[in-house]
Amino acid sequence: QLREVVVRATRPLAKLNSEGFVTEVKGTVLEKLGFAKDIMGMLPGVLNNNGSIEVFGKGKPVFYINGRIVRNNIEVEQLKANQIDKITVITNPSSRYASTVGSIIKITTIKKVGDGFSFDNIATFGCRNYMYGKDNLDLNYRIDNLDVFGTLGFEKGKNTNSSKNVQNSWLSSHHQQNTTMKSTQHSKLIDGKWGFDFSSSPKLSFGAFYQIS
Repeated sequence: QLREVVVRATRPLAKLNSEGFVTEVKGTVLEKLGFAKDIMGMLPGVLNNNGSIEVFGKGKPVFYINGRIVRNNIEVEQLKANQIDKITVITNPSSRYASTVGSIIKITTIKKVGDGFSFDNIATFGCRNYMYGKDNLDLNYRIDNLDVFGTLGFEKGKNTNSSKNVQNSWLSSHHQQNTTMKSTQHSKLIDGKWGFDFSSSPKLSFGAFYQIS
């Protein structure tokens, strides 16, 4: 009796090329993870230690988005996973990069299609001892090869830390000292970014932005 056999093949997420490890994000489970920072710990040789990104044995990397160096890592944190095409991890940068650069993470985003206005808003609320909230609004207007964009982010929270220390001393008599410390931290962050991108081909693009935080 013959039985039906089904063979399934899966495309590897990461592959090695002349630059380094290239990880596909578009069309994979990685695009569902939320933001770019959530993907970093899934990349070959990349460690995500509570939001601090490091390349194993190379320290903190320099980020590039579409060939442009990132001056403020908030830009990486706010980049959504479903906007990313692929990520390349370079552990041995070539001579065209500064000699002080130990590693590079290059992010290539998905080229937007269609003209007109678009927006995206993500809000997060929760409770960690106290209520906290986070909201991020992205606006974009596209015509032909020109994108004019704006981003506005808001975050507010409160957190309490407490510690207790017990110190014992034995001299002529036993003495015990108890110290209790409690601190409350308030955080409030408002940041925004406005700019434009022009791209006529994969090899020709330029843009500028202004960011406040």
